[in-house]
Amino acid sequence: ERTAATDLEDVREDANLELAIATSLGYQGITVNIGNGPRSENPLGQDPRVREALELALDRNIVNQVAFDGAHTPGNQPVAPSNPFYAASVPMPERNLERAQDATDQAGSVLRMTESGEPHPDNPAFETGEDEEGASDPYLYSIGHRNIQALTVHPFTNELWAADHGPEGGDTIQLLVAGNNYGWPFITGGTDYSGAPIGVGLGMEGMTSPVHVFEDTVAPSGVMFVPEDSVFGDWVGDMLIGGLVTEGVVRVRLDEGTVAEVEAIELGHRIRDIHSGPDGALWLLTDADDGAVLRLTPEG
Repeated sequence: ERTAATDLEDVREDANLELAIATSLGYQGITVNIGNGPRSENPLGQDPRVREALELALDRNIVNQVAFDGAHTPGNQPVAPSNPFYAASVPMPERNLERAQDATDQAGSVLRMTESGEPHPDNPAFETGEDEEGASDPYLYSIGHRNIQALTVHPFTNELWAADHGPEGGDTIQLLVAGNNYGWPFITGGTDYSGAPIGVGLGMEGMTSPVHVFEDTVAPSGVMFVPEDSVFGDWVGDMLIGGLVTEGVVRVRLDEGTVAEVEAIELGHRIRDIHSGPDGALWLLTDADDGAVLRLTPEG
């Protein structure tokens, strides 16, 4: 009889039961349509870079540890390696954190382009390593990022800011400047989900440290600055970050580019995105099966 991952501990502790691992007994996967008429006419179906981004976003080993108690066998095919139909020429891709430091690669980078989709003429050129062939990618604006979830422009300074997911801990706020290297996987305030250490800390020569590292996990998603016409007059100029793990909004007050105050505002919802509406109120998008759009005013 199959058992759920949540029941594995009870099964292991029951002397009357024996747990047997059966590879390829079940399979969960995502199939992308790339050639079936109009239904394939979307970014996933037409652009291999988008499919690669999705592939790189899936860390099968971490999903296995977190969701399946380490009992499943991560793979990329519906059959086990012992199956004669297994394609050995298409192995499961391994994580390659170093790609964020490869200036010929777009992984772990912020890109800047024109409205027509061409590289912006003011984009910087990055140095490439001895093992990297050719010039840096012309679309690169900055490199060395882990998992930026949101970008926003400061309404008063025109600075570009980002909220970046850390690994286990280490969520950050970054002030983005063209040509800068933000250090991932060398600069980080977190650890791997396995508990293994990553990087060298919060600073490294030739790389840009984050403006702020959150002590507690935020899982940032959506970021904005409070504009002058907001009904939250006391917050004008403050950064607001939607929190998935914190289930609310994190307000950050900046003072000459440094963080002067951090306030966690609990709302009881995973916040996916946040914007200021024409009415001056805050409009928030929740992340849930029965998700909703919330309108927030000082009166609640």
